[in-house]
Amino acid sequence: MTYAINDAALPQHTSPRALVSPIRAVEGAIYHLYLQNHGGKPQLGPEATEDYWTIGNTLLDNNSTLYLNVDRTVSTTYKPLSLGATATTTTWGLEGDTIIATNPRQNNFVACPTTNSSFWDLYLQEGNVVPSSTSALLQLGGL
Repeated sequence: MTYAINDAALPQHTSPRALVSPIRAVEGAIYHLYLQNHGGKPQLGPEATEDYWTIGNTLLDNNSTLYLNVDRTVSTTYKPLSLGATATTTTWGLEGDTIIATNPRQNNFVACPTTNSSFWDLYLQEGNVVPSSTSALLQLGGL
């Protein structure tokens, strides 16, 4: 599969070296589930419904034109992810093909099952405490 980068079409606050790609779990029990907007929530789900993302210092879902954001207002070390019309998290990056938060640097995510067995809730992991329903610790990758 070939991915084209059109720098002129990128939002102004997106890195000029951004990449358009699906984002998938690259390890763990949910290997190769894909990040997507599922009912207004960022969740991991099947390849058949994958979204393509513009990956730079922001993560833009090209299907819904919503940004992936981290809720840093919670006190837990696992931070919920949300989708919004505005990019409030502008510290995403790539390390090789792994999605990371760059400030503070984190590359681990936590996935929790939902009532729909095809989809998993996703959190950015910044410490050792995880939600009680956690089933997978993982990393996300583009390409």
